[in-house]
Amino acid sequence: MIPVILKYRKPLFSRWIACFLRLLFKVPFRGFRGKSAIRNSQSEIERISLVPEKFSDLSPVQFLAYIHIVFLRINDLFIPIEGKGDVRYTHRDAKEMVKVRIRLLYHLLGVEYKLWNKLDPEQILAMLYLTDFLFKKETISKNYIRSYSISPSAKLSSWKDIELKSPSGDLGVNLLGPEHLLIDTCIAELGFADKYYRSYKKNASEADLNQFIGIFYRPAENGKRVEFNNDNADLYLDIIAKWPIEVKTAIILWYEACISMFPKQFPNVYSSNNESKAKDKGWLPVFLAMSGDKFGPYRDTLMTETSVFLSEMDNRIKEIAELKQKYKSR
Repeated sequence: MIPVILKYRKPLFSRWIACFLRLLFKVPFRGFRGKSAIRNSQSEIERISLVPEKFSDLSPVQFLAYIHIVFLRINDLFIPIEGKGDVRYTHRDAKEMVKVRIRLLYHLLGVEYKLWNKLDPEQILAMLYLTDFLFKKETISKNYIRSYSISPSAKLSSWKDIELKSPSGDLGVNLLGPEHLLIDTCIAELGFADKYYRSYKKNASEADLNQFIGIFYRPAENGKRVEFNNDNADLYLDIIAKWPIEVKTAIILWYEACISMFPKQFPNVYSSNNESKAKDKGWLPVFLAMSGDKFGPYRDTLMTETSVFLSEMDNRIKEIAELKQKYKSR
């Protein structure tokens, strides 16, 4: 976090009141210079604001603001530059980008709107560099939407009206999602979520998106999500359907970041051969086929923690490959 000093002027009426009270109680002005003392006496207020300098520093609301202002408008704001290597982008309209950066800066500073309006325009423009990191490529593995609450009677809400609560929150129906990097999920969750995720990316169906979120988000008991049961995964779809698109997009970005790390962490599980099979069938049948009875009966396999399952299977596939190579060389 970067500490930034914000300077804004007191309203003229407040400054005159302050001067009147000083005169009333005979408090001398520092550096008294006649009438100018009334004009300059405590006319400027300083406030220190801690500003995020990387994505992991963002609060959930700040991240949703980024999605609303930039990510969902990325095709309107930027155009790709042809060239080799990674795709690069340039902005379409310089003036529009300044407006976008100002809106982002407002959310990064976290000041009240009435104070924001008192900041000098030149000071605002001088601080726009603080938004630079929001335009750099980033793998977002942090789950910003750890829990989400909305009243069952509420209509479709705006991302500005979100209620991000702890698992013990009591506003409406509070649904709790996985921790970072899917560390508290089971392999059945990953498999079923993969099914709806693939369908959503193919058809852009909001119903598939809601089903995908319904796999991961459910009520909590003692601060932890209740045990996964695919038969109950659609119980809260009507409520999830009311969540703002910014919230749903944040969950998709987090999931994509998590699964993008798996091929490096578990290269033997996510081999080209298995990737090809999963492309047609989805990952759950592939997981079950490769595990056999390693984790016990069918249900025990499904409820095995994702990290344990992938780690065990990656080591098992590696050991089998080494044994085959050893016997082949004899």
